[in-house]
Amino acid sequence: LTGIGRCSSLVELHTPETSVRQAGLDALLQLPNLQVLHVGSISGLTESRADAACSWRELKLCEVQRPLCVRDLAYLPLHSLSQSFEVQGSKSTKLRIPTGLKEADAAALVQAFAINMARLRPGTCTLKVEMVVAEHAGATLLEALGPFLGDRLRLKLPHLGAEEAAALGCAVRQRMLSAEGSGIAYKGITALMLSPSNSIDSCFWDQLAEAVRWDQTSPDARSLVIDQDCVRDLEYEGQPFQQDSWQGMWRFAAAVQCPLRLDGRRLMDAAQRGAATSFLVAMDEQLKAVQSRKAEGCRLELVGFHDEAGMHAMMVDISHQSANLDISGE
Repeated sequence: LTGIGRCSSLVELHTPETSVRQAGLDALLQLPNLQVLHVGSISGLTESRADAACSWRELKLCEVQRPLCVRDLAYLPLHSLSQSFEVQGSKSTKLRIPTGLKEADAAALVQAFAINMARLRPGTCTLKVEMVVAEHAGATLLEALGPFLGDRLRLKLPHLGAEEAAALGCAVRQRMLSAEGSGIAYKGITALMLSPSNSIDSCFWDQLAEAVRWDQTSPDARSLVIDQDCVRDLEYEGQPFQQDSWQGMWRFAAAVQCPLRLDGRRLMDAAQRGAATSFLVAMDEQLKAVQSRKAEGCRLELVGFHDEAGMHAMMVDISHQSANLDISGE
């Protein structure tokens, strides 16, 4: 695209298989009449053009094959897009902060991302984020997502605590307000995927049900998946699922007032098996309390919480005493 600057009268450009880098972006910005731009992707930006003079009204990224980078979205000239900003491709729902940044630099980059994305007119952007990958500034990024939050969400963050729960709650509220304004129904996050290698504070669990609006009575089922493979893209060493986090998870399950499927198949592989087993056996009464506090018809399905020591049999016995508890030994 470096020679395209000679086409000064070009109004539309459709090249859906072209990957645009910094030089290509600068060349496209030299076209004073370009209004519609469809390219494969725009990535690897090293200098911000967020405030550059730009005539684009419509931008479409047709073949996003790698997770979207916060830096690229912060550096793109989005201010002129009055018609649409579409993002398509196999990785178009995944968003990451570049690795290797210091915490302050990551926070500054997320702030630039939030400012730039806020320039988009309501209803013009199709981006729906379903995976967030960050080593730093995860809470800030979650809060900035707001209108761009998807129905499903996988969190690849080193730490989950009160700040992250509050940020997630803020994003869900913004997404709902955005949906109301556009007349599009949004039922909130229907599936949340975490990892036992995350450092998950008990206070995160205590605030999670309210943050994702699962504490409200609803016939729509929700799903929480504990997936040990969830953090493989991050450069840190995860920690075993801690006992206070186990307790917090059951308090979360008790607070949920809609049908909930809690999938812990990966969790049982990642946790210290002996400690997990002895702890869950001791949770007999708490599991019963979970069900006693749930609304009638609000079922809890536990998948994968079993081992060779007979914990599955123990939990099946609990399920026989509660019409709202399902156990699966998958």
